[in-house]
Amino acid sequence: MSELLKAARLKAGLTQLQVALKAGITERCYWNYEAGKRTPNIYSGQRIAKALGVAAEDLFPTKSYHG
Repeated sequence: MSELLKAARLKAGLTQLQVALKAGITERCYWNYEAGKRTPNIYSGQRIAKALGVAAEDLFPTKSYHG
């Protein structure tokens, strides 16, 4: 998951801070997700995906983010 987050962020041309601000979470929180130290809950995952302009299922293939 962390590699998918980083790849999507770089493809979108955004910094970690920019993604965090767009997703409504702290930069540290996003950093933990991208570093693989934590996994976002379904709501944060959906907001991060929206901030990156991708489907949540593409970033978090092992979770169910349909909704």
